Amino acid sequence: MNLVLVNLLKSFRATHEIDVKLPEEKAFEYFVNSLLAQGLSPAKVDPVAITAADDDAGIDGIIVALDGEIVVSLDEAEEIFKRPKHQFEAEIVLTQVKTSEHFSKAEITNFSDGVYDFFSSNPKLPHGKWTSDARELVFSLFESAAKLKGGRPSLRLVFATTGSYRHEPELRAAFEIMQDKVTQYGLFSAVKAEPLDRDSLIEKSSKLKTDVVAELPCIGSAAYPIVDGITSAYVAVVRAKDLVDRLLLDESGSPRPFIFDENVRDFLGIDNEVNDKMQNALADEKMRSRFGIMNNGVTIISPAVTNRGTTFTLKQFQIVNGCQTSNTLLEQRASLSDDVVITAKIVEASDPEVIASIIKATNSQTKVDESAFLSLSPVARKIEKYFQARAQTHPTEPELFLERRQGQFRATDVTQSRIINLKDLFRAVAAFWFDRPDLAARYPAEITKELKILLESSNREIVYFTAAMALYRVGLLISARKVPQDFIKARWHLLMCLKYVAKAGDAPNINHRKADTYCDGLLTKLADENGLAMFDAAVNLMKVQGSHARDTIRTRTYIESLKIAAKT
Repeated sequence: MNLVLVNLLKSFRATHEIDVKLPEEKAFEYFVNSLLAQGLSPAKVDPVAITAADDDAGIDGIIVALDGEIVVSLDEAEEIFKRPKHQFEAEIVLTQVKTSEHFSKAEITNFSDGVYDFFSSNPKLPHGKWTSDARELVFSLFESAAKLKGGRPSLRLVFATTGSYRHEPELRAAFEIMQDKVTQYGLFSAVKAEPLDRDSLIEKSSKLKTDVVAELPCIGSAAYPIVDGITSAYVAVVRAKDLVDRLLLDESGSPRPFIFDENVRDFLGIDNEVNDKMQNALADEKMRSRFGIMNNGVTIISPAVTNRGTTFTLKQFQIVNGCQTSNTLLEQRASLSDDVVITAKIVEASDPEVIASIIKATNSQTKVDESAFLSLSPVARKIEKYFQARAQTHPTEPELFLERRQGQFRATDVTQSRIINLKDLFRAVAAFWFDRPDLAARYPAEITKELKILLESSNREIVYFTAAMALYRVGLLISARKVPQDFIKARWHLLMCLKYVAKAGDAPNINHRKADTYCDGLLTKLADENGLAMFDAAVNLMKVQGSHARDTIRTRTYIESLKIAAKT
C-alpha cells in the first residue's frame, strides 16, 4: 500500500479507535466508506453502520443519503420523510473495496454481478442480516418515489483500490457495462459507476481536513457601527448568481447543505406558498429585477471575515437566516441573470452566546417551534460545558466531545469515535435512563417533545455523560466485533439493559444528586474492557428473547419482556 495511504489509514484507525486486531482489509473498508459518507454529509457517521458485516454479494458498503443526511435504518428514513417538504434528494452509494495495488476486470465484474443481483426482485446471492436490512432500507426509497426529487434516487457504484487507475480500455468497458446493466432496471434518476484510486482517496481525505472558505463579490457594502461581542458586521448587496456559485455550491458544483446547520428551518420545497411566490418572481422578467427589494435577504455568520472592498472572504460560514431564499435561488439558478440581486448581512462573530442570540432573533420574526432551537438551549450548553470540564477532572477517562452543532469538529484532530452529537445524546438518555429504546430508534426528532424532562436545566449532567459513555463503549465493541455487528441498530436496547444487568438498583430521579453516585458506579463498570461483560449479558438477553428484527424490538411488549428478563 502507498505510504501516504498507510499513514492516512493509521490516522483513521487512531481517530476512530479501530481495534488493532481488526484486519487491515476491513479497516480499509471502514476508511473508504467513511470518506464517501462524509462527502455526502458533514455529520459524524459510524463507519461500522455503513460497512457490510460479511462479504455478502460482493458489496462492502451501502450508504444512503436522504435530504443531506446519512440514514442507516428505516426508522431514520421515516423520520426524515415526516419533514414539511414535498420532495427530498436521495442518493445511494454501493462500494467494493480492495487493498490490492491494481484494478482487476474480474473483480469489477464480480462487483457488477453483485450489484445487479442486489437490485433484482429475487436476489440469488447470499445476504446476511446487515445486507438484508440495508436492502430493505434502499427498497423503501423506491416505495417513496412520490416524495423523491425526480421520482427516483440516484446511484453511485464505487470500486476502490489502493492502486492507480490508468483508464485502460478493458477496465473502462467493465465500468460502462456495470453502469448500463443497472440502468436497465429503471430504478434510478442517474447511475454512475466509477473507480476510486489511491490519488482520489488521498485528495478526499485532505479536503475533509480543510476549512470551508469562500469569496463573495459584492456590488456595494456598508459597515455597521461597532457592536459589543461582534468583531465586524456589514450589509452588502450581492448578485444572486454569486451567492449561489460562491457560497451555496462548492468548487465541484455540489450543494453545501451543512452551511444551513444553524438555520432552524429546513428548506420547505418549491411548492411551499412563500417559496412558490419567490419562484414566480424569478420567472417573471419584470419582477426579477425587483427581487432584492422585495426579499428580506440572508444573514451569514463567520468567525473570520475579510472585507477587501468589493469582495468578502468568509471562513467556516453559516447562513443562519434565509434558508428558503437560498434554496429557491439554488433551484432556479439557471434563470438567474445579473440583475437579480439580494441583500446579505455578513457578521463576524465567534462568541457562542452572541451567535445564539443572533440566530434566535433572526429566526423569531415569524413563528418557529422552540424545539428547533435545541442546540441553543440552556441544557445543551450546560452539558457541553460538563463534557469539557469532565476531561479536566478525569484525565484517565476517554474524553468525549458533545457536537452541539453539526460539523463542529469537522476540521479538527478530535478522535472521531468520541464525538457524540446532540440528537444521539438525547436518544441515548431516553433509552438508558427512561427505558425508551423504541423512542430512540423510531422518533429521534420527537424525543424532547415526548420526554420534555430531558430539557430541564436542573437535571444532573452526569446522567447525559454516562449515557454518552455507554453509547461510545458499545460502538467500540461493535467495531472490534466483540459485540455482533447486527446489533448496531439495536444498540438503544442494549443501553436500556445496562442498569439492570449491572444490578445497580432503581435509578434515582434524573435531577437528584443521588444520580451522581449511581452513574459513578456504572461508569466504573463501563471502564472495564469497555463494559464488555455488561454488553455481553445484554446481547445474550436479547438473543434469548428471540428475533431482534426491527418490527419486533420496537414494540412495548418486547421492551417490557426484555426489562423483566434483565431484572431477574
